[in-house]
Amino acid sequence: RSEATVHSLLEKLQPEMIGLDANVVGTVSRTAAEAEAEARAKADAANNVVHMRKKARGRNKVLKRLKRKQDNVVDQKREELREKLAKEEEARKRLREPIAPKKRSALDRFERNPHR
Repeated sequence: RSEATVHSLLEKLQPEMIGLDANVVGTVSRTAAEAEAEARAKADAANNVVHMRKKARGRNKVLKRLKRKQDNVVDQKREELREKLAKEEEARKRLREPIAPKKRSALDRFERNPHR
């Protein structure tokens, strides 16, 4: 029906009134979705945002992948925390080690003990 309406309107127009722009004839119009996707890609590139494809199950869920990426980033604060934890662990190891008794010689058994 709409095609018939267009034909009837074109028949009413004079052929001299119809003009085509040579620049527009060879181009293909883009859909709104394509234009929006391109605009989003430009904005994301400017903001350094990474869009990941969503998967249904398993380890590769989008949020978990992003979290793993963020955990992999090394920054100064993280390094300071690692150093602090290493120092604390070293201090705990020193506390756990038994204090070595004074080396005794074979003659120490004959030493007089004041407690006896």
